[in-house]
Amino acid sequence: MISLGVRQMKKAIKKVLDLLKSILRPIKKKYLEIRNFSRVKKASHHHQKTHIVFLCQFESCWDKFKPLFVDLIHKNKKTTLLVINDDNSTLPYYQKTFTNKVTIFEREYPEYCVKYEKGILKKLKPSYVVYTRPYNHYLPTDLRSFNALKYSKTAFINYYYPIDCVFSLIQDILPTINLFIAGNTGEKNYFDKLCSRGVSKGYQKAIDYGFPQFENLYADIGQESDFRQKDRIKVIWTPRWLDDDSELGGSNFLRYHQKLLDFFIDNDSYSLIFRPHPLMFNDLIQKGKFTQEEKNKVIHRIKESENCVYDESSYYFHNFKNSNILITDYSSVIPEYFLTNNPIIYCEKNHNYNIFDDTTKEMIDCNYRVSNMDELLSSLKDITHTDSKKNAREKQIRKFMSKQEHSSHRIVEELTDKD
Repeated sequence: MISLGVRQMKKAIKKVLDLLKSILRPIKKKYLEIRNFSRVKKASHHHQKTHIVFLCQFESCWDKFKPLFVDLIHKNKKTTLLVINDDNSTLPYYQKTFTNKVTIFEREYPEYCVKYEKGILKKLKPSYVVYTRPYNHYLPTDLRSFNALKYSKTAFINYYYPIDCVFSLIQDILPTINLFIAGNTGEKNYFDKLCSRGVSKGYQKAIDYGFPQFENLYADIGQESDFRQKDRIKVIWTPRWLDDDSELGGSNFLRYHQKLLDFFIDNDSYSLIFRPHPLMFNDLIQKGKFTQEEKNKVIHRIKESENCVYDESSYYFHNFKNSNILITDYSSVIPEYFLTNNPIIYCEKNHNYNIFDDTTKEMIDCNYRVSNMDELLSSLKDITHTDSKKNAREKQIRKFMSKQEHSSHRIVEELTDKD
């Protein structure tokens, strides 16, 4: 009887709490709307001397905004790389990479680097704080965009090129951004609609000048060589991290890893660079779909093979340039690799092709789509002998790159108010 009474009481309390949450949720939402609008309005009137501060928390974001940084310093504009050590962030343990190490920012441009300390924005007096990831909750409190607006205007350029029409990851940070450097027209239109009041008043603005990373990647690629004349055909496999993402399709790692590794180990005319998303193994292990022991066995098997490599480096495009074929799931590496003009084998899951925007669909259509292991191996063997879609890719690359020209220069003009 007592046990039954306790259960009923818990249910009643939960019901009351759920009711309170449903009442408070719209109130909180309205409060945040008012707060964010007030702060972007106030920040839009800041007119400090040009000083652009980039928040540096993830090394893998560096190649996305480095072209802007280089253009700024070539124009002698005051620029700072604000390095956020793991000890000052709220990153989960499996994303922490900066503790007790010299970061790529400090190795390449030490004279422009400043270590984060509380209250640093007040000291630096930036004209813009530039965000490269949409995750405020991983930053120290005073660096979160809604607080940075107290000292500076804010800008945001995402660390990945948008390949779909799903903008849920960026919707929380955009209302606190004065200048949104959109990756494409779809992102710009989304911002203009989401922040229509701020845009109409001139407090917020989105620009669609191309994605700076692509401008430099394309220039660095150089003359393509015929991989079929090389000793080994170099294949990169980049499985996605979320296994059960019903909206975006999820990872194909569990479906393919055993047979795919068997194929490469048994065929020394190929070499494999295995580069899973940095969070993939952790996600699988946390959800009980893979064990640490199974992970160790996979990695050991790769490292023991003469023609397979496990790539854990922060900077990956050098491997893209030196490879011949990409096998991937839903991933923002699709447009990055596409510019090499080497073939991509796109592995579908849950029939997720329709989530892509039109530009990414055009990229995939001049590559190879597979939905099972037999199709994957068949495509891999066929491409080795005849890449029938090469000419179509070349045409699509020219179309895509026509928009990327001079993107860094045009964006820097906006950040510096064309001074």
